[in-house]
Parts: sequence; C-alpha cells; structure tokens
Amino acid sequence: MTNTSSPYQPPLAAVSDQAPQLALQPASLWLRLANALIDYFMFWLLLVGVIAVLALSLSESAFDALFQGFSGNLMGLAVMLLYYIVMEAFFARTVGKFITGTKVVDESGGPVGLGQVVGRSFARFIPFEVFSYFGDDKRGWHDSLPRTRVVKCR
Repeated sequence: MTNTSSPYQPPLAAVSDQAPQLALQPASLWLRLANALIDYFMFWLLLVGVIAVLALSLSESAFDALFQGFSGNLMGLAVMLLYYIVMEAFFARTVGKFITGTKVVDESGGPVGLGQVVGRSFARFIPFEVFSYFGDDKRGWHDSLPRTRVVKCR
C-alpha cells in the first residue's frame, strides 16, 4: 500500500552529488596576451605609485638605501605578487581580465582557491614560462600547475 500524496515519501527525482559542469569557453591566446599587456601596465602604475609614496614619506637617505642592490628588485616582485594575488583571490580577475571579459576558474569551472591563486602568481616567475603556451594544450604553466583555466565570462 503506497500513498503517493504522503509528505513523508522520498522524492522520485534522482539526487546528484555534483553539479553539472558548465560548458567553459577558454580564453583565446589573443585575449590572454591582452590580459598580460594590460596587467603589466597596471603593475607598473602600481609600482610607480608605491615608489612615489615611499619617496614622499621617507628621507632621501632612507629612500636611497631602500632601492640600492637587490632590495629594489624584491620590492617590484612583492608589488607584482600582491597585485595578482589580491585581484584574483577577491575577484577571480585582474584589471586586464575585467577589461577583456575573462576570469580564472578551477579545472571544473568552479571558483579558484587561495592556494591556486598563490600558485598561479609564483608560477609566473618560472624562467621561460611564456614558452609554455606553445605546448599541446596552449596553457601556460601558471595555469596548468595550479590546475586553473582562464575562460570567457561574457
């Protein structure tokens, strides 16, 4: 005896443990190049801004000491890492990706985690990383190593 109108009867629909994967459209190499050019421009603007603030807030001797030797290079690396990590961790996009209508996702199309964003940012400093785009899957190492993709979102 089954009662089809019982509110305690289990649903007849199948339950899925995983959301269906969305059809992701990868960003073209031209969009990726545009992202890189825009982001490098933004990085330089940010770096000039940081240097200007330091120049105005430090004495001349402290400013000179800060930028002598390797410490000036480290500041540039730190600003670049902060730019990419902050933008991609909070927005899954950098300024370049906002302009070109792309974003970073994990390989299944979901949001990226902080570890993946940090991995992407550090992988950009691998020597000759730009040549990794000439491989079979046309993904840079900063995408393939942390298992991320850049896809169109509009």
